[in-house]
Amino acid sequence: MEDVQSFKVACLGDSHTRGTFGYSWFRELECRLAGDGVEMANFGVNGELAYNAGLRLGEVLAFEPDLVVVLLGTNDVNAIASPSLTQRYVERGGLPQTPDKEFFVQSLEQIVVSLKTLQGCELILVSLPLLGEVLDHVANRLVDDYNREIFQICEAHGLGLVDLNERMKAALADAGKGAFVPHQDGRRLMLVSMAKHYLLFRGWDAISRSHGLRLLTDTIHLNERSGRMLVEMLSERILRQMGPR
Repeated sequence: MEDVQSFKVACLGDSHTRGTFGYSWFRELECRLAGDGVEMANFGVNGELAYNAGLRLGEVLAFEPDLVVVLLGTNDVNAIASPSLTQRYVERGGLPQTPDKEFFVQSLEQIVVSLKTLQGCELILVSLPLLGEVLDHVANRLVDDYNREIFQICEAHGLGLVDLNERMKAALADAGKGAFVPHQDGRRLMLVSMAKHYLLFRGWDAISRSHGLRLLTDTIHLNERSGRMLVEMLSERILRQMGPR
């Protein structure tokens, strides 16, 4: 009987993909697709901008994936939405310039062009999640602006798009009236969230509720509910791309 080769999926991103500061959608997706012959690799690194991820493409190319999922840009936005963190991003990331939208677009374009050199490999870009849950907050206006650039890149290169942002907005609309928590720089809430999860063994959704949030743990990272939205959309797209095996 002929062996069926695994379908290799690489996930390139930041802390959303790494999955230590919030719900690991990657781990659930990996478990869900394991029985379908999918081999997955996590190329998420905490705190990285698109520029930094572009410097690591050799790792992704060496994996020889059949499909690459790219979720990048949250730190690019956060570096602008949280001015107190801008210089920290520049110094820790070794950035050649102060981050702005043009820098993000250029970096993401270079990633896409490089990954398209992989013969037979499909690319899926994921829209940026919300930053905080107040939709008209300056942080989410920036997210919308960056997502428009992601949509344009998808259209220009004929790439697949998974619109997580739209799903999250719809979920908040269904939640009805009530207080919504705006974006914060995330450091304090992030540390509190991690302590609650790793020391007190509380689930990410419970942590969100304790912070007055619905879809985010610390106004930045995904909880179980929003993470599973992404899992549902990605699993459907990946299985459709694989076809019968």
